[in-house]
Amino acid sequence: MQEKLDLQSILSLQRDAFLCEGPPSLKSRISDLKKLRVAILKARAEIIEVLNKDYGHRSEHETVIMEIIPSTRLIDYLIKNLRHFMRSSRRSVSREMPFSTAYVEYQPLGVIGIIAPWNYPFALSMMPLATAIAAGNRAMIKPSEFTHETSTFIKKFLAQLFPEQQVAVIEGEAKVGAAFSNLAFDLMFFTGSEAVGRDVMRAASTHLVPVILELGGKSPVIIGDDYSLDQAAKHIAYGKLANAGQTCIAPDYVLVTPDRVEAFISAYHQAVSNLYPEGPASKDYSSIISDRHFTRLQSLLEDAEVKGAKVIQVGNPSNVQYHPRQFPPSVVVGSNHAMRILRITY
Repeated sequence: MQEKLDLQSILSLQRDAFLCEGPPSLKSRISDLKKLRVAILKARAEIIEVLNKDYGHRSEHETVIMEIIPSTRLIDYLIKNLRHFMRSSRRSVSREMPFSTAYVEYQPLGVIGIIAPWNYPFALSMMPLATAIAAGNRAMIKPSEFTHETSTFIKKFLAQLFPEQQVAVIEGEAKVGAAFSNLAFDLMFFTGSEAVGRDVMRAASTHLVPVILELGGKSPVIIGDDYSLDQAAKHIAYGKLANAGQTCIAPDYVLVTPDRVEAFISAYHQAVSNLYPEGPASKDYSSIISDRHFTRLQSLLEDAEVKGAKVIQVGNPSNVQYHPRQFPPSVVVGSNHAMRILRITY
């Protein structure tokens, strides 16, 4: 109950400030975006460090490429286009009102609730936040409980840039997240699994809060007979194994004609070996986020094998574990929908 009251008081603080101060100017929004961008670049080393702690091992290059660069590039895009985005848009009127003019004026909504996931906890906090700031809104962010170090860093990082009545970060376990999703925001933005997304949308419906859901799913790759298997394998290896596969749009399964299956597995094996010469122990191969998620992945492969699939480990094997929760790249041949590996469950 105390947590709910505290969350409500922060929401009230932000909404009162929004109603009192009104929509921020173009100059003010751009100033805030530039301030955020400079701070992100300045904190590069610390961002890499906290993510590495949360994962047990997180590739430094992946953190830069998938967390820092997307955040700053989005801010650049918003700064470049914000004047255009804020400009009113003229609309036509009926002939019965010849002396009238009509415009659409774009106004901020108020307070935005942002629920960020654990797989890209920094970027998927900063990018919705930057968009909310550009639109003239205030924001409350609930990072994932699986990335405690990163969440604590984000809270401290943003508190140094923005007052609580503009941006607030809420830390806590699942029950705090549930209380957060029950708040009467003006818009809620959620990134995560389909299962949790349903709960978020259900909670938001109590207050008729508009919701944007960016959910995970099953992502197929279709390889045509006229396409190079070597080229396809390189693309798939990068897309599947970046962040050790912990990406919502990572390829889940490959559709290829039966006569090319063995050749594809061979090409994929070579592509994985080239990317990670020391196998899962390579310094650029990230760890699985938690013991729970690692065990879930193991159970998916075991379930597939029990139900008749063939599991093939690809890439160079590693006899030495340099980092915790290293999950070897694998190919499952002969899967079917009776197996949990082909279902959208998280």
